Amino acid sequence: MTHNIGFLLEEVRRSGNPFKRLDELEYNENVKALIRRLYIQEKTGLSLSAIGSTILDFTEGDHYRGYNVVGALQVPLGIVGVIQLSINNKSRESYLLAPLTGREWFNMVMDAASTLSESAISVSVDRRGGLCKATIHATFKSHVASKLTGGFHSLYRNTLFLASKTSYMVLIYYMLGLNPDLSSIPLAPVEHSVKDARIEYGSLFTAPRQLLANIVVSEVKGLVGMVDDVSECAIPLIYSFLPDLGSLLRAGEP
Repeated sequence: MTHNIGFLLEEVRRSGNPFKRLDELEYNENVKALIRRLYIQEKTGLSLSAIGSTILDFTEGDHYRGYNVVGALQVPLGIVGVIQLSINNKSRESYLLAPLTGREWFNMVMDAASTLSESAISVSVDRRGGLCKATIHATFKSHVASKLTGGFHSLYRNTLFLASKTSYMVLIYYMLGLNPDLSSIPLAPVEHSVKDARIEYGSLFTAPRQLLANIVVSEVKGLVGMVDDVSECAIPLIYSFLPDLGSLLRAGEP
């Protein structure tokens, strides 16, 4: 198998259009995702886990607000940074990719992760006709709805926020071994509503052609706590929701 992987990687490398060539190969999607990750690693010099992980491996870094931050790096895919987290030094680890365009952005992603870890989260998925309809339902222990109400519309008109988020989502797709197609990346939800301390946040988008490995599903479950019925449709939405939530929570601060 190792020999075959090396042969396929060389074929992709010499094709001149590696991602198009990968789509043409008659192999299962897990093999294609592995080849894609290895190719990206070779081109960027990044250390990518080969089997479904979203993690970049660096030496241990700072401790910040209850999180261990392991690594922060500017990479060629826009101004994007990567962090690896473990909550309060406990055995359960959570992983998160985040654009580090400055301390403000870092703070807002931390706020989102903290709020999600204290909330009841469920994800419902409806996959029909090649489209994914995924909806997040979050009930917060602390009353945060006042900061969320009315904030969504202005957030998605902020071109700087959307530009940063585009780089963030493209990097996540690369890390998952997916071939990013901006038409299928959920930057803004098609529907959202806030009532009391409960938020509903949904998105309809083209389903990724590559199914995500079970290890990725496991990591996302660790990030948001108890998640029901996680699938390849829900994972992009969960990652899309994180910076949105963090930005909205910080909007009410002085």
